[in-house]
Amino acid sequence: MDKYTKKIRNPEYLWMCRIGFWSMLLFTLPLFFYDTYKAASALSNILIVLFYCYLAVGSYILGYRLDNPPKWARWVLRAKWIEEWRYLVYADPEAIKSNRKRLIRVVGGVMFITILLLALLSGEL
Repeated sequence: MDKYTKKIRNPEYLWMCRIGFWSMLLFTLPLFFYDTYKAASALSNILIVLFYCYLAVGSYILGYRLDNPPKWARWVLRAKWIEEWRYLVYADPEAIKSNRKRLIRVVGGVMFITILLLALLSGEL
C-alpha cells in the first residue's frame, strides 16, 4: 500500500511523540541548562544534555517526519525503529491488541532504558 493512501488509525502514538518533543524542547532542556548553569558543570551534565537532545530529535522524527524522514535520520534512529513506529500508527487497533505483550515490552523497555541511563549519568543509581 502506498504511504500516501494509508490512513492513520492510531493518532495517539503521533500525539505522544509530539507532546514529548515539545515538552522536551520547552521545559526539560531549559530547566536542565539553568540547573547546569547554577551548579558546577561536569562531563555527566554534558552527556545528559546530549541524551536529552537525542530524545528530542528522535521524538521529532517519529512525531512529525514519520512518512518522510530526513536523510540524516538514519544517523539518529535505526530504520527498523521507524518502521515499527509506522506499523503502530497505521495498523488496525485490533491487530495491535492481539500483540499487546510485544507493545508493552517495547514501551516498557524504552522507559526502563531511559530512566536507567539518566540515573547512571546523574550518578544517583
